[in-house]
Amino acid sequence: MNKRARRSTSRKVVYTEEHDHSSGSDDGRVRKRKLATHTHVVKKSRKKTNQPRPSDGSSSLTDLDDAPSSSLAVHSPARAFESCPEGDDSSTLARRIITAPGRPHPEAYHTAHIRPPERLASLRESLLAWFDQVKENRSMPWRKAVTDISRWTEQQRGQRAYEVWVSEIMLQQTQVETVKSYYLRWMDRFPTIFDLAKADVEQVNECWQGLGYYSRASRLLSGAKKVVKMFSGILPEDPSLMEKEVDGIGPYSAGAIASIAYAKPVPMVDGNVHRVLSRITALYAPQAAKSTTKFLWATAALLVPQDRPGDFNQALMELGATVCKPREASCHSCPLVQWCRAYQEKQVLDTLNGDRNLATKNGLLKRQAKEDEEADIEEACGVCQPLEPHHVSPPPPSTSNAHVLIYPMAKERKKQALREVAVSLVIWKERSAVDEDPPDSFEQAWASNGQSKTLLIKRPEKGLLAGLWEFPSVDLATSNDSTVDSRGKMSEKLLKKTIEGYSDFVQESKGAQVWREPISEIEHIFSHIRMTYKSTVVLILSSSPPPLLNPSSSSSATTTLSDAVSGQSVWYPSAHILNANIGNPHKKIWNSWLHLVS
Repeated sequence: MNKRARRSTSRKVVYTEEHDHSSGSDDGRVRKRKLATHTHVVKKSRKKTNQPRPSDGSSSLTDLDDAPSSSLAVHSPARAFESCPEGDDSSTLARRIITAPGRPHPEAYHTAHIRPPERLASLRESLLAWFDQVKENRSMPWRKAVTDISRWTEQQRGQRAYEVWVSEIMLQQTQVETVKSYYLRWMDRFPTIFDLAKADVEQVNECWQGLGYYSRASRLLSGAKKVVKMFSGILPEDPSLMEKEVDGIGPYSAGAIASIAYAKPVPMVDGNVHRVLSRITALYAPQAAKSTTKFLWATAALLVPQDRPGDFNQALMELGATVCKPREASCHSCPLVQWCRAYQEKQVLDTLNGDRNLATKNGLLKRQAKEDEEADIEEACGVCQPLEPHHVSPPPPSTSNAHVLIYPMAKERKKQALREVAVSLVIWKERSAVDEDPPDSFEQAWASNGQSKTLLIKRPEKGLLAGLWEFPSVDLATSNDSTVDSRGKMSEKLLKKTIEGYSDFVQESKGAQVWREPISEIEHIFSHIRMTYKSTVVLILSSSPPPLLNPSSSSSATTTLSDAVSGQSVWYPSAHILNANIGNPHKKIWNSWLHLVS
């Protein structure tokens, strides 16, 4: 056994986390307790001198880390929590962490500065005071001034919970400004959860049309039906029960509803809160990792107060949306700047001009380098990745707060999948019995005076554009050769399964005339897919629409498609196509067709 290994086994301090979520806990904070200690004296501390602490509320790093000694390791591998001589520069603590290769530190580094009760109370007070000043700035219709929820009736709380639920589902992956009009339209159409529960998926999709991610709407509908049936139309106050029983409600939505509508002191972590907490704690960890999620939810639980939990959670979201942005951090106007680890590290780097090598040459880190050489790996943070600020990819914008923007750790960018879809825009045009001369061209056929209907097929209830209608489409994602010929063959195969006697119509053996005309390609970008739609218009001129093999039970003469199921088809009035529940890509295709014949 070498010298370093012997040292590692001769001394070891192990800490474990205890989460106190009992009703008697006032903040649900994570507590650390020492399990076992093998004593080993490393070196004697220098003699301490008395030095007054700043009383002006400034971000003194020594003061910020003045946490109870029982919660801090005193011989960390990064020496982050070694007793810092009071006569030393107040930024010594953060300097020794941020300038060391890889930024080694114990996990306690992330929250030790906010755990002391007096600091926790000040943080909450500062954030809520800021929120009271800015909460009306963006005029969100789902935000309401609430004075005393405890005096509300059960029905009032239930209605508020429904409103919060709708807004939070709409806000998932959608910008606030976009959601505003949709929220008002939705609440006008379905003002209560009982109104929503009576609706069908077509009505819901119609109201949701244009907002994207249609599975959110269908889950709202199925969730509402279940809440009315199981809970008399009142969403449960227990977030765990909400998650378990109500479709479409996960940890974030449950936390939002419970804290905002029911004033329950429970956390909620969305993308904005994730970013704010990552910077407050200087957490540099993979965003999707379970350990990251667990840490941030525990931190959010530590912060949320008993009083005004809903406002506090909304304040964190508002801070992330307006001040602590992904590519811009307005630290000068942030109410939490004095509690922000990332900003503290930024200040340290500013004093060193960001030059770690200069700091080492000047002898500031010589003692640290020697001691870190003997570090116990058991004491290192198990959540973070090693951080070299100058090698972060992609680099943050070149601003005065560039270091703050390193947090959270950037997601690995996945290359957008490229897919092609072959689309058949099948349009039936009525041929009048009194027509003397049949049209001899595509343009003449379309210009005839007869009524027109367009073929639509219902998409599956799950997946992309779930439950919407579309023109007959074939996904070419698995095709090795997307050529005009191959697309034509695959489209013909689908139409033969959809239209009874399609081959006869194509051969014009039933008195019908058929024209085909390609139209411009349409590209539509989803969040993870770049889709190219290659469309061909199939114009059928006959006395009546060709019969369908799997028709919807809805009458083809109506504009309602509510009874249809996945895979069913319908001849839909062409004049109302843009009012049907079709996705934006197919609206683009239809508009391209109209441009062709205009």
